[in-house]
Amino acid sequence: QEAVRRLCASLVVFGFDSPCREANGHAKRLIAKGSVATILFGRNVESPDQVKSLCSSMKLEALAHGRKLLVMTDQEGGKVARLTSQESFTDIPSARRIASCEDRKGAVTRIAKVMAAELKAVNVDMDLAPVLDVDSNPKNPVIGDRSYSSSSKDVGELGGAFITSIQEEGVAACAKHFPGHGDTSQDSHVDIPVIKHSRARLLETEIPPFERAIENDVAAIMVGHLLVPELQSPSEVDLGIPASMSKFVVDFLKKDLGFRGAVFIDDMEMGAITKNFSLG
Repeated sequence: QEAVRRLCASLVVFGFDSPCREANGHAKRLIAKGSVATILFGRNVESPDQVKSLCSSMKLEALAHGRKLLVMTDQEGGKVARLTSQESFTDIPSARRIASCEDRKGAVTRIAKVMAAELKAVNVDMDLAPVLDVDSNPKNPVIGDRSYSSSSKDVGELGGAFITSIQEEGVAACAKHFPGHGDTSQDSHVDIPVIKHSRARLLETEIPPFERAIENDVAAIMVGHLLVPELQSPSEVDLGIPASMSKFVVDFLKKDLGFRGAVFIDDMEMGAITKNFSLG
């Protein structure tokens, strides 16, 4: 039973409160139980020196248990950035603003390098970016300028450039929100959006940016809390089980698209999950 508990703990990316300089009690307990990954939010950030100290402390705590610890954060730029100028980091523009530059691919590449340098300096290993959702629905309440474009081709091209650039600098990238959160009118932070498109449409518009990410050797892909009937089983759809909990969607990602990296799912404390399921 202890081995099973440790295995389960290794699948959990934990968060915690407060901008401490050393691993707090919650972090120590989760690491001791077997967790190998943590995520930083804005509430954990005060300054570069503080973040560096905190990450170092947690990694040393994991090493004391014979494991390494992966530290990640959402540093997309624009409205989703955990490290900002208020804490003495560089303010990064939104993906849409970067894509509006004349040399947009060059801009993406240079900005990814800046982001990588700052993340590495404070001992953060992974950036939960880029957003590869195609912004095809003006009524979408959550994606908007987090997406590079309403063009699937452009999203794939610029997302691929970001992945290559940031990973060449030693920071892992995580493409999100598979299989595509762009054409929704609901926010998965609130409830489960339904993607009603045909398989042909998904393969033509939503999926290609993720295929491009796989070609660019993206380290990880995050599956969104979305109901996607064309990629899921009828029983999953009937039960309202989202793609993030679907064996069929993960099989599609791994077997059909040939992805060999790490598969993450979105935050389990989002409304799409807490409103419809129990976390135990």
